[in-house]
Amino acid sequence: MKSVICLAVLGAILLGGCVSVQEAAPPAAPAGKRVLVPGNALYSAAVAHEETIYLAGVIGRSETGDVSEATRQAMDAVKTNLGKAGGAMGDLLKCTIFMTDIEQYGPVNEVYAEYFESDPPARTAIAVSALPFGALVEVECIAGR
Repeated sequence: MKSVICLAVLGAILLGGCVSVQEAAPPAAPAGKRVLVPGNALYSAAVAHEETIYLAGVIGRSETGDVSEATRQAMDAVKTNLGKAGGAMGDLLKCTIFMTDIEQYGPVNEVYAEYFESDPPARTAIAVSALPFGALVEVECIAGR
């Protein structure tokens, strides 16, 4: 055993400049992670990792302040982005709804329920002080494939 180690060390000394050391490659992205729906420079609209699709939040606005119209706009965008990512509304596992007025919880629920025939995903509804671009509602979701 000692002779093998000695020969290896002697070989390394004699070859000196011939031994090349390769730099370590940068770490790869997690296996299976890929953008399914491009967004903009700040975020992707949908990203998949393994068997999960993560949808960015989409907003709903209404010129008249109609929260039902805003909710429908946001849910239509969820459905569109999910479809572009190869999923369907039945694949949703969890949704989070942000709304600027908790008093509008009832109308938001009524519209939200229209998008699920049965077995709706788990959901959280949160009142926030404001949303981007004067939106009344924002919805983000996670789906399984």
